[in-house]
Amino acid sequence: MEFNIYLYNENIIGEKITFNSNDNKLNSFDVTLRYTQYILSPQGDSVGNSIKLENENYILIFNPGLIYKLTDKETNITTEGRAGYEINILSRNSKVYLYEVDLNEMSKEDFLNTDYKDMSQIVLIPIECSATEVKYRYEKPLELSGSEITFSITEMEK
Repeated sequence: MEFNIYLYNENIIGEKITFNSNDNKLNSFDVTLRYTQYILSPQGDSVGNSIKLENENYILIFNPGLIYKLTDKETNITTEGRAGYEINILSRNSKVYLYEVDLNEMSKEDFLNTDYKDMSQIVLIPIECSATEVKYRYEKPLELSGSEITFSITEMEK
């Protein structure tokens, strides 16, 4: 099966992108679509729910307004900050950026106007996603780069 998407903007006039089901990169695009459906869409402004990701070591909660809270179950230490997302249709993948910051000091708008992609302490790449589970590959911190972490998914209605 093959899908054709045509891009139109001020820089690209009608450039064609083809998704071929025999292409391994289609799997990463499929992960991005499911990630959007199960993680990003429920916490969007129109729905306003939170997403709780949990495994034996951590609880990661994504709240509306690009807010995250990460709790280490062993130490019971919670960090919070702003969460950014990048979906790149050309490379067919996505990234999650967790930038630890005082939420009273940085609004959502201020966050979006920073260089959060470079400043984020944690960068995760979704590599598998279903309605019940998501698996990420660490890009940052460097000492965890390449390792993987899996969470169960729970949508918490407002």
